[in-house]
Amino acid sequence: MPSFSFFRRAIPVAGLALVCLAAVTGAPAAPEVAPANSGPAALPGFACYEARFSPLRSPTLRIADSFGRRTTTLAAAVSYCAPAAAPGVATVSGAPVHLACHSLSDRTLAPVGLQLAGPFGRVRTTLVGAQSLCTPASVTTGGALSAPPDWLDDFACYATEQQPASARPLSVADRFGVFQDLLGRVVSVCAPASVDGSRLHGRALLVCRELTSEARARPAIVRSRYALLKASPGRRRQLCVPSSRLPES
Repeated sequence: MPSFSFFRRAIPVAGLALVCLAAVTGAPAAPEVAPANSGPAALPGFACYEARFSPLRSPTLRIADSFGRRTTTLAAAVSYCAPAAAPGVATVSGAPVHLACHSLSDRTLAPVGLQLAGPFGRVRTTLVGAQSLCTPASVTTGGALSAPPDWLDDFACYATEQQPASARPLSVADRFGVFQDLLGRVVSVCAPASVDGSRLHGRALLVCRELTSEARARPAIVRSRYALLKASPGRRRQLCVPSSRLPES
């Protein structure tokens, strides 16, 4: 999920406490993966919204995923994502889960070519740089705020080389409404990530396509393991759907 450039102006918010970081543990030789919840159907689709966020006290994290490892600083939040339904995108039962996405200070990555299969067909692309960390979060637009989900992985997101694609209409529904959006090209690929040695729950990737949409989020409080943030309204900009990596032919 790419960073959106105009979010970088932070909005101070009084009375919001940052969530304390857990103690750092040693990272394993490779991310440990739990056997359950490993397929694309175990993940919902996500509609992601640009927003402006209150400031974050930036922690330094060790991130390992199927495309590499890095020690990086978690920077400003740039977007948050709500579970979404669309034709061809399976819904997931249970309590709604969200993602809060932060830009990263270390974006280095040797290009990686991928062939992917998902609800909108097969696509071939190349990862060209680390971009953001999307972490499980809970969101409220009013009322009680629950704890972030503990069964959902963090996702390390990578920018893809820009490839033209014909936009097509797609009805996308989430907590903020149902709109006829235009679905565009793939802009990022997100992989389940072990953060500071955390265990992985799944293997499915999220492939994110750009959206042109009139949908706008409402003001919200976003809580992840790293922070409690206030998000101002922004437009729906991406649809991220569970996908699988195919072997190179």
